[in-house]
Amino acid sequence: MGFVESQAGAAAVVDRHGRLVAANAAFLTTFALASPSGAALSDLFASTDDEARFQTIARTGRNRPGGKTIVSVALPDSDRPTALLVGHQTNLSGYRPEAPLLGAVLIQPQWTQELGTLLSDAFHLTAAEIETLELFMDCGSVQGIAERRGRSVRTVRTQLSRVFAQIGVSGQTELALFLAALSQLQPADRDLSPTAPVARHGSPDAITHRVVSTAAGPLEVLEYGAPDGRPVLLLQSTHPPQMTAPLRHHLRAVGLRMIAPLKPGSGRSVQLGSDAGPDVLAPLYRDVMVAVGVERAVIAWQASGGLYALSFAKRWPGMTQAVALLDTGVPFASKRELLRLPSGIRRTMLPARYFPDMLFLPHRLVADTFAQSAKGEAKVVDYFFEGSPEDQALTRTDRAFYDITRDIIAHSFEDTDRLVRDVSRWASDWRADLSDVAAQGRVRFIHGAGNTMFDIAKIEQALAAGMPHADLVTLAGGQLAAYQSPDQVAKAIAALW
Repeated sequence: MGFVESQAGAAAVVDRHGRLVAANAAFLTTFALASPSGAALSDLFASTDDEARFQTIARTGRNRPGGKTIVSVALPDSDRPTALLVGHQTNLSGYRPEAPLLGAVLIQPQWTQELGTLLSDAFHLTAAEIETLELFMDCGSVQGIAERRGRSVRTVRTQLSRVFAQIGVSGQTELALFLAALSQLQPADRDLSPTAPVARHGSPDAITHRVVSTAAGPLEVLEYGAPDGRPVLLLQSTHPPQMTAPLRHHLRAVGLRMIAPLKPGSGRSVQLGSDAGPDVLAPLYRDVMVAVGVERAVIAWQASGGLYALSFAKRWPGMTQAVALLDTGVPFASKRELLRLPSGIRRTMLPARYFPDMLFLPHRLVADTFAQSAKGEAKVVDYFFEGSPEDQALTRTDRAFYDITRDIIAHSFEDTDRLVRDVSRWASDWRADLSDVAAQGRVRFIHGAGNTMFDIAKIEQALAAGMPHADLVTLAGGQLAAYQSPDQVAKAIAALW
């Protein structure tokens, strides 16, 4: 089967009862199997808890393709903790909701200095405890750790007990699964600098959460920035609504109160169909403003989310101080403009404009690749900026920008069908909405000069052609420019009040 052969490591396909349907040579060799025939995952699980985890994903995933779990497995003649990432795959031939097949990919995590630093910082572990964890990942037994460290078994058990308590796991099996899962989140083969600072609980950049009632059901709303500041309604579609810690810091510094509803189906927000677009959601965002006591706000924001801002402003101009479009660009006026895009972007935007239904399957497949492993994640992050060399170089050399891009992709892939519909709306001709909003109020484009998806010259041409109440703030950089210059973004929005 194509799925197992396309995997770089050991992989198999199983049915919902755990019976092997297909396996590649690496999987058969790893588990000393002559063939998949007659073999079952139940013969490989390390414990009954692992069997239960598998049964849970097999049952609940039937109506939730994309669900995954990690189970611990026993390798022949090995004490090293090993795990399988098991989950429903939309790209398996013969997939039927009533009898789903599941993919199983072997995870053999490797210790890195970055992983050790992350664990130390997150859980306040000592150097000795970190060393114990590293040896645990390598040999998987208390006796083995004691021999390697020249310590007593009692000392190692005491250290592991403290590690269990600090991390919040109940034993060695859970610890092995935790480390296996965590190692999958580490970027693959990259020379990355330290991450950007993260807002701590109670810090000036902290985020508060609330759930408000709307006509369609509850929406979870994030608030950050200056609590008593000038309000900005942030309508993110494909980007995380919490932005980044540096942006939150600068938005607060210029006195802005950010109100950011989560998209439908995200967090504690009501699930709506992916076809519920800007026109459907605009009234719900009005309900949010009423619920948080805001009569008028700057309506923003980013990428395809700009269409949601325009829809709101067109419908409720009295509640709209101004519209800020961050890297939304202007509509493509013709097929010729789409054909002139860089190849990587053109492959998405051209069918999004004329054949949107073609995009559902490839986006689901890319989402599976992204979730499959650290290698798959890195591949998708790199592909994300194909045709945008400046942004691609940032993600390859700077950990902060890799993480930002990864978070954008992860947020988008929470609902791939909604992502496809939003991209299709973005690729459509929405000049009428832009013209109507610009005619009745102020519109500010905030745009990276090196953005290859939406050429800044096209925005300048649109402004010159007749949008007297619109202007442009240019940032150095490409599609990641907002994250490179968070202070300028904050000032550009604040100036709209």
